[in-house]
Amino acid sequence: MLVNPRISKSINNYHCNSIGFDGGVNSYLYVAGNPVVRIDESEKIWDTIADAGFIIYDLGSLAYHSITGDEKSVSVDKLALGADITGALILGATGLGLGVRAGVRSYLKIDYCSTLLIRSL
Repeated sequence: MLVNPRISKSINNYHCNSIGFDGGVNSYLYVAGNPVVRIDESEKIWDTIADAGFIIYDLGSLAYHSITGDEKSVSVDKLALGADITGALILGATGLGLGVRAGVRSYLKIDYCSTLLIRSL
């Protein structure tokens, strides 16, 4: 049993099982396996959860674009997935895949606008 000092309530380990930690995964890894002595004061667990969400989104987007045959989007999805995995390994670097997607969209928009400009000349 674990006691949360912020809300002064006990937290049982079965709460972790409801989100998929049924065994083999240390649900207290973010506090080096010792939730009684160590706490996540910097709350970097939220950074990791956000990274996991971005990775899940990238995998879903990659699957969708692979099924629909959109090869350009598959390439962007692969780049974004790689960036998000890198961001998960570097604490505090959340959302790198979003940066990749924004950069690609900006490049494509600039390329499109410059093509229109050249055609108008």
